[in-house]
Amino acid sequence: MTELVPIGRFAQLTELTVRALRFYDELGLLRPEHVDDRSGYRYYATAQLEQAELIARLRRTAMSLDEIRTFLECPEAHRKQLLDDHRVRLRERAAANTEAMRVLKGLAGEVGEPSVHATPIVGRTLWDQPVLCIRAEWTEADVRDYSFVHDTADGVGVVLPTCDLVADKGHIEEVLAAVERQGLVAVGPPYFTCSEQDAEGIWRSEVGWPIERPGQPDGRVEPVTLPGGDVVSTLYTGRFEDIAFAYRHLWTQIAAAGFTPMGNPREIYVTPLDGRAPQDYCTEVLWPVSREASAATEPRRPAPDQ
Repeated sequence: MTELVPIGRFAQLTELTVRALRFYDELGLLRPEHVDDRSGYRYYATAQLEQAELIARLRRTAMSLDEIRTFLECPEAHRKQLLDDHRVRLRERAAANTEAMRVLKGLAGEVGEPSVHATPIVGRTLWDQPVLCIRAEWTEADVRDYSFVHDTADGVGVVLPTCDLVADKGHIEEVLAAVERQGLVAVGPPYFTCSEQDAEGIWRSEVGWPIERPGQPDGRVEPVTLPGGDVVSTLYTGRFEDIAFAYRHLWTQIAAAGFTPMGNPREIYVTPLDGRAPQDYCTEVLWPVSREASAATEPRRPAPDQ
């Protein structure tokens, strides 16, 4: 049976918002594999991740939705020419499209040969881990300044909470300062985890440092315990804006291994960010799993307002 992914999780895996996926469904650009007759909730096949990723990356090049439709429908042999033509148009606006040109160049070299910038997955079992952390809620308005595309024509730019967002808000440094004030020892690098977007458009994130023993509340900083259990992880090297490659790689490999993803993934920032080129950042992406047979093949029935 085809494995089905709920729309919220599919959005997290593809750098697209739930609103964007609904819009693309209405346009016929990316239709869900299954729609629940009673609730109207959308489910996507794991096999659709590649096309969704391609749409998201093309949107980051400021390509219009009509042009993306043409690109998706044309023979693969013609795609390189379409990308070259779009690159010529972008050169006229190069000062405002530096990031789009970088993505477009990568796409031109990958047509017909997708790449994954992540290591093979590794499974292991973790113990419960005390941490100090800051928990926060974010809306699309909060994260717009950290997105690469904001097309007011359709309002469905690539918008997700990112490490850049929490770094700019100072959460990582604020937690580390609390660790030091309490005389604690950090026993690993900082982490960031974020939920999928809920029905109200809210993401819930957590930024923290693992410590050798439980800490105390300190302003916005909370002491919590990351629960132990089975996890699967991959090491990703590259820019934060492309880290969704690692998420998709991890998700598909978890499914292929017959495991069930549990809860939300975590980004663990293995290398210090100061003085390092963005393409050299090393991040471990870790996902809790159940080693029992995957239960994700049967769609769950959520609230009908999705």
